[in-house]
Amino acid sequence: MERQDICVPTYISQAQTISTAGSYYLSQSISGIITITEDKVSLDLNNYKVTGSLEISANKSLVTIKNGMIDGTNVAAGISVGSGCDGITIENITVHNAIRGIYFESNSGALVDSCTLNQNTTGIQIESSYNITVQNCTANCNTQAGFELITSATNCVLNCKAITTGEGNTNEFGDESNVYGFVSRESYGNVFERCIANSTQNLTATDYGTRVAGFALLGTGTQCNKIIECESANATTSPDGITIPYGIVLPSTLSSFTKLVGLLNPAFRIEDVDWSPDGRYVALGASGLTDELQIYNFDPITETASFVASGFSAAAVDLTAWHPSGQFISIFDGAGPNELKVVQFNPAQSTVSTIASLDRDAFLTQDWHPQGKYLALGGTSITQGGRLQVIQFDPIQGDLTSILTSPIASGTVFSVHWRFDGNFLAVGGNGLSEELLVYSFDEGASSLTEVAAALGTDGQVNSLRWSPDGRFLAAAGTGLTGSSELHIFLFDEGAQSLTEVDSAIDASENIQSIDWSPDGDYLVVGLATSSNRLQLFSFDKGSNSLNLELQHPITDIVYRVRWSPDGGYIVAGTEITNEGFQVYSALEFPSKNIIKNNTVYCNSNGTHGVGISGSSIANLIIQNTSYNNPFNYVFVTNEFNQLFNQAPSDLQNLGLLGCELIRQPVDCGLIHKQNQIKLESALATLLTKI
Repeated sequence: MERQDICVPTYISQAQTISTAGSYYLSQSISGIITITEDKVSLDLNNYKVTGSLEISANKSLVTIKNGMIDGTNVAAGISVGSGCDGITIENITVHNAIRGIYFESNSGALVDSCTLNQNTTGIQIESSYNITVQNCTANCNTQAGFELITSATNCVLNCKAITTGEGNTNEFGDESNVYGFVSRESYGNVFERCIANSTQNLTATDYGTRVAGFALLGTGTQCNKIIECESANATTSPDGITIPYGIVLPSTLSSFTKLVGLLNPAFRIEDVDWSPDGRYVALGASGLTDELQIYNFDPITETASFVASGFSAAAVDLTAWHPSGQFISIFDGAGPNELKVVQFNPAQSTVSTIASLDRDAFLTQDWHPQGKYLALGGTSITQGGRLQVIQFDPIQGDLTSILTSPIASGTVFSVHWRFDGNFLAVGGNGLSEELLVYSFDEGASSLTEVAAALGTDGQVNSLRWSPDGRFLAAAGTGLTGSSELHIFLFDEGAQSLTEVDSAIDASENIQSIDWSPDGDYLVVGLATSSNRLQLFSFDKGSNSLNLELQHPITDIVYRVRWSPDGGYIVAGTEITNEGFQVYSALEFPSKNIIKNNTVYCNSNGTHGVGISGSSIANLIIQNTSYNNPFNYVFVTNEFNQLFNQAPSDLQNLGLLGCELIRQPVDCGLIHKQNQIKLESALATLLTKI
């Protein structure tokens, strides 16, 4: 082609290679490939259609493509930009039916503006590129992703929409069944701002491993990205499977299970451990120490623990449990009267003080109701009430009042656990009518009604836990029915029945404690026997099967294991030979990302669905509003709790069941206490700066 004056437009009417700088216009719709092999080329499709593709060769600069349509049927990319290009502009282009609508590889400094990507596999894919801005674009009905960034950095996606991503995706499992409106993989410093993902879907996938999400940050190398002022709604999957739809997801991966902290040397044993709801503190109940209740601060940055407060000298604190508000801890003080105590923890002053107590000796287990209003107790023939009790807690008056005496006539209760909604209480023990019982709780009538039972009358259930979604119940102990000591049951709320789906760990072992990860994908087990007394299983909700993933050779009895609320760590309390208080790495997440001021709602397949899933400790997840998802947050520890605060702070997220008003407490005493704690905390901070 002869060299043209770049100021004079050249009209083209067929597929060709443009090898001369200048301005080009289509004079009609064409079929084939247009290839640009020169710098400083402007190609105006003049509102015509190219049935085929446009290609910009490697190492080109200052190329513009605008104003038209590309039908990319059976092509790898409707518009492909070769490696090493910079200063590329693509605007007002519609691309459909390609594998990739617009594809950048190893590029920098490009602009994609006001484009529409329809019915491609991926709308826009940016790989190994940086400083690319995508703005005012819409991706409609792309089968796998609307906007995808892979190993790319410092790109911006602004004011874009991914609508009905996944429509037509018929893959049931595997990578091709995953669907994302906006996704960043192993990428750094990218920004999604003021974007909308609506109706992200895969209606044929039934596999638990499939992931469907409006926004996703994938891989532990994905750091310092932002999702801000975005909206993600109506993600959905088949109601016949267990594929979970997400509004925003930062998925976890299992770490190496490394011991990070080992504290408190021999001459004692740890009876109980529990994380505070925000994951910042661990409360220890011990015997053989000067002060048997101890509180440690865990720093996830340095992954170290430091002593904060203690109390109850010359006593034996056998049980500790944080109240859902994070302000209180219930303990069993084994020395003297009023063994059941609720203490208030003041982090500003590093103190604990008793605010309520009740004479309830010989109880062996406790669990707070999710609303924090009730405390379930279990044990032998507990003074004043029997083997299973429900105690009401009034934090203002400092009262503990029994509202329900035992429906269990004989035996010993070793473990109790409320389901996430507080409607059901699981009870395990020895000598019961069956060793695993499930009760429905009627708050109005203050009654427990047995609705399901399992495991017969052999053996002893030492520990049980509901899965976070309430669908499964894990029970473990020693001498249990069958050849295993760890049993997983599916709970059918409608039929009110328990069906065993899997089991693990030989009958010769003795399990002391179990706990689910916050997403229900893993189960940690602490044993009194075995050469590896700390074990970790994955739980596949597709096949409902347990698989041993990791184990650690602790030589002491592991009395208690608890998973941190953000999923990153596991704390274990053991006997005296080793360090009794130990913290282990658990799950790893994309980190140092900002998820702020987003709105996520109605992400559900009728049963499953999560608003935002991601560690709020590894990332900054604040000021988001999540409502009307089956679960608003997973791994997020700073969700605003309407029962114990007046309004969310700047560092909290809001979670609602629907379009309901934020509740405000009417109790002036509670408000006064909250303000006092805030004031004391502020003064303590000020004093440290003086």
